[in-house]
Amino acid sequence: MGKQRVVFWTCAYNAEKTICRAMESVLNQTCADFTYYCLDNGSSDKTGEIIKSYAEQDSRVVHLSVPENINPGATAIYLPTILSHGDDGYMVWLNADDEYALDFLEKMFGFVTINNLDAAVCGTEYVTSDGTSRLDTPAKTLILVGSGFAEYLTIYYKYITRMWGGLYSLKLVKKMGLPTHDKFSDKGGAFYDVMCSLKAFSESERAGVLADSLHKYYHTPAQLSTKYTPYWFWWVNKAQARLRDFILSFGPISKENENFLHTRFLIWLKYIMPRLQNADVSLEIRMNDLYAIFSDKKVHELLSLDWSAIGIYSDKAEFLRETLDWVLAQAKCDGTNTAPAQKLIDLINGCLDKV
Repeated sequence: MGKQRVVFWTCAYNAEKTICRAMESVLNQTCADFTYYCLDNGSSDKTGEIIKSYAEQDSRVVHLSVPENINPGATAIYLPTILSHGDDGYMVWLNADDEYALDFLEKMFGFVTINNLDAAVCGTEYVTSDGTSRLDTPAKTLILVGSGFAEYLTIYYKYITRMWGGLYSLKLVKKMGLPTHDKFSDKGGAFYDVMCSLKAFSESERAGVLADSLHKYYHTPAQLSTKYTPYWFWWVNKAQARLRDFILSFGPISKENENFLHTRFLIWLKYIMPRLQNADVSLEIRMNDLYAIFSDKKVHELLSLDWSAIGIYSDKAEFLRETLDWVLAQAKCDGTNTAPAQKLIDLINGCLDKV
């Protein structure tokens, strides 16, 4: 690999059941020249002991630990340490429950080197809890330069919405500046990967998408977090604004990309809705938060559009009725304070009347 170095990074929290799989996939790469920083992020299980054991056996492993969980933003805290050895090289992220193909580094490092790329991503194999899997491989290999970042957005976007599955130059990571946990502490850390990845690609002069799947993402049984945050919708708007700014940084927004923005907004809404509905707070708070979403100007703009014409294949009325049915069911079960529920029911029925 010459003088350029590669740094792998894993932030692990209570990952004793999966951390070995992740670390073995890194340590057994066909290209063996790298440093592997592995952080025990305040775990209460044996994660830290496992990482320490690997570090004692393999000098490439750097064992880091903190007493309390600081995710997201953990990488940013240790970035000065990583960069103290120079910024000529690349950085790779890996979740503690995922793994890379053993030739990931060989193929991806060759790809970025030959094409002089600041960043590059590949596809992923999604593995479910029952062992079945689905490959999500980019349709074609792309080299993104100038207007190409906007022109091919709909093709490559989903591959850059996460930090894993790619290589990012250390110069780029240094330039973009990763946000620390403190910057998110008042509003949680939703969409951290999305925000950082878009920032990385917006700062890139040359980036690439490799038509190969060299990463495995393991789905755990579907369990929605019940921890309440009043900032879910704030994050949706933040991510939407970042995506719009990303497109605008390469020139005027095309009709295709404008439609894509609408589609992403709906996808993010669908992501946060069940999390709000299952949050560990009173029904009144959840109803009020949903009311704020459905009374928002941007949501009304989305609902006023012809979804099929802009490439949204969900049924608008069904989307609204799913929420309405949930509200009606909750109001029936609760029966103590019907005012917030009725207010939300009237609002959604008003939206349905316009469909």
